[in-house]
Amino acid sequence: MNIASLKAEPREGIGSNASDKVRAAGRIPVILFGSGQPSQSLSVDQREFERALKERRIEYVLEIGTDKEQAALRNVQYDRMGDRILHLDFLRDPTGEIGARLVRESVEAEVRRKAMVVAAMEHQAFEEAKRKAAEAAAAAAAGLLPGAAVAPAKGGAAAKPATPAK
Repeated sequence: MNIASLKAEPREGIGSNASDKVRAAGRIPVILFGSGQPSQSLSVDQREFERALKERRIEYVLEIGTDKEQAALRNVQYDRMGDRILHLDFLRDPTGEIGARLVRESVEAEVRRKAMVVAAMEHQAFEEAKRKAAEAAAAAAAGLLPGAAVAPAKGGAAAKPATPAK
């Protein structure tokens, strides 16, 4: 799998005001954590990250000055409308095992979802065929051709087949 590379910068300040200033500069606030090391507050270029996200990247190398940290994208936080990225969480992944596991789990979840859709469609087709068979059986019992209409009876007598229009 291709690993995307992002230039990350350390960021000062915490809280929503500091994060708003980072976003106003065209960057996304980031937290890098895990692997027994202290968490780091960083920021990455918004366009650069969105380009990598469109390619469905999960594994990244964050270039922080002269240091490089291999990390797996753990969470993307969006605003309420879901159209603007507010924050990113990266989990340190020096061996690449976490990213591979996340990809595998993502693929497995997609396969399960598609299998459920196929099963639902098959069930719907089965129910439709069962309904049509019941209608055909009822029509055959009434002596009608499949799809023929039943004319209302006069005077409370039993219904009789309608003559098809010519």
